[in-house]
Amino acid sequence: MSTARILSAFSIAAAVLLSCINFPVRFERIEGDAFRPLTAVFKPQAEAAPGDTLTMIAHFAGNPVRSIDSLQITYRPVRNIFETVDTFTNLDPLRIVDSTHHLPDSLIVRFVIPDTVLDEGLAGQLDELPLSPGQRREMSNLIASFSSGSIDLSVLGAVPDSVLHGLIIPALQTLGTRANVFVNATSRNGTTLPCRYEFTVRYHSRFQDIPVLADRLAVNRNPGIRWLGVYRVEGKNIYGFHPSKKSFRGTYTLDYLYHAFDSSLEVDTIVIDTGYTYFMAADSGIMADAPPGAPDTTRDLFHLVTPDRDTMLMEEFYYRWFYRNLDEAELPLDSLFVIAGGGTSIARMLPSLDTSMRRFKVWLAVYDELIGDYKRPRGMTVLQEEGVLRYTKAYRDKIANR
Repeated sequence: MSTARILSAFSIAAAVLLSCINFPVRFERIEGDAFRPLTAVFKPQAEAAPGDTLTMIAHFAGNPVRSIDSLQITYRPVRNIFETVDTFTNLDPLRIVDSTHHLPDSLIVRFVIPDTVLDEGLAGQLDELPLSPGQRREMSNLIASFSSGSIDLSVLGAVPDSVLHGLIIPALQTLGTRANVFVNATSRNGTTLPCRYEFTVRYHSRFQDIPVLADRLAVNRNPGIRWLGVYRVEGKNIYGFHPSKKSFRGTYTLDYLYHAFDSSLEVDTIVIDTGYTYFMAADSGIMADAPPGAPDTTRDLFHLVTPDRDTMLMEEFYYRWFYRNLDEAELPLDSLFVIAGGGTSIARMLPSLDTSMRRFKVWLAVYDELIGDYKRPRGMTVLQEEGVLRYTKAYRDKIANR
């Protein structure tokens, strides 16, 4: 095995998307005898206001899930001086509207956010303001309308611009909490893993039809995946490939395993030949031929208002690849189908060194992040696809003679 192959085979992902335990040695490889919770997606967005109904879809892989043993939630995790979660208190059973166990792959739960989760936050901030009795009554009515979901525009119109833009909007941008859902899932081989999933409670979804607030209090949408496929790039041992990279002088083809807009472009077989390097790739908004840094209309903009600045920021997308070899083979797993690296939309794909391994499965989790804004929810999406490797005679001969 080449030095490059060995280094790639033993690379370990640096980031995890959720807090679980007992991962196998290689984080991104899904093994049939190991239980792996992947992540959870919250819908319709990665956030909810008090009183809203939220759907959580928890995704699992590896050893099939046998049962979900408990569902608990806290809306007030304790944070340390570094603003990270330190302790969990007030754990309560999750009061669900309904649930569907799509085992062994997923759990779908709908639940309602309590009306009182954020009652103290905004009221406490406004109580400290030097307002007249009339302004204070208007503020009290405004807060009450936030909770009821039926905002009185006449009350909003009576709020002085200096108070609305200088205090109310900045306060609403910072008002919120990261709620935590705890799930205990047990696989068929008896492994039980406690998993923690986060979402944000804040009022932003209440203001999408109010022009003066909508652009400042935008809801974070989940990312979308428009296609997933494999680049076959001319040349051996190519690293850092991008179709618009100016230093690349060769040719490439792109085979789609999934295409959101044209299923006729999809294939289920990837041809493996000599003289090529392969990359697994996906697109969450920019088409394949767009240059790096091109505008992405699916990325959310965030209007950040603080006492010192008023700026527009664009979220970043991050990618986490998972894979599994579906056929039995004689060689070790690190010599079979491998996706090396991660974090970006294009990751190197290493074909199997055992040509009896043909069928594979790929999971891609895409999440968004806005560095520096802790209260902003993390949007998430997951896509799962299967494929088949077909080896040319030249590749089979090369492997047989290595």
